[in-house]
Amino acid sequence: MMKKRWGKIGFILIAMLVLLSGCSKGNADTTAEKEEETTSVEEDQLAEKTETKTESERKEERDDGVQAGSGSASAPEQKEPAAFNVYFSNDDATELVKEKIEVDELTRDAVLSALIDKEMLPEDIVVNSLEESEKDGEKVLDLDFSQGFAAYVSNMGSTGEYMIIGSVCNTFLDAYGCEKIRITVEGGVFATGNNEYPGYLGFHK
Repeated sequence: MMKKRWGKIGFILIAMLVLLSGCSKGNADTTAEKEEETTSVEEDQLAEKTETKTESERKEERDDGVQAGSGSASAPEQKEPAAFNVYFSNDDATELVKEKIEVDELTRDAVLSALIDKEMLPEDIVVNSLEESEKDGEKVLDLDFSQGFAAYVSNMGSTGEYMIIGSVCNTFLDAYGCEKIRITVEGGVFATGNNEYPGYLGFHK
C-alpha cells in the first residue's frame, strides 16, 4: 500500500515538473519574442531618428547655402565715381570745346545734366532710354529722347543744330567709351526741318 501511494505521489510530482517545465519554456519563448519585438521597434525608431536628423541637417545646409547666396545677391552695389568729357559750343558757335567733369556715378541722367549745365539742352529734355550693344564689331549706343528734344533742335539754324547734335553725340560716346550712337525720339526716327538721323552717328569734329 505504501509503495503504491509513493508511486502515485512520484507520478504526480513528475507530471507537475513536466508542466512547470513546459510553462517555463513557454514563458521563456514569450519573453524572447517580446524582447525581439522591443529590439526591432527600438531599431526602427533609431533609424527614423537618424533619417530625420540627416534630413534636418541637409535642410540646414541648404538653408545656409540659400542665405549665403541671398546675402551676396542682395548686397548693395557700390557707386563708383566716373569722369568724362562734356562737349559744348564755344562763344561764337564755331567749334565744339570740351571740359572734363567728375560725377558720383555714371548714369544717363548724369550725362544729360552735364549737357544742360553747359546750356546745350534745356532742362525739360528727358532721356527715355539708353542701351549699349555691339554691332559689326563696334560698341554702339541707342539713345532715345522725349519729344521736346526734336522740337528744341528744330528751332535752331543749321549751325546750331550741328552744335547740339555734335555735343550730344560726343559727350555720350566719350562717357560710355563707344564708337557710334543712334538718336531717336519717342522710339521713332529723329528728324528736324533740316535733316533726318535714321542711322548711327560717329564722333563730331
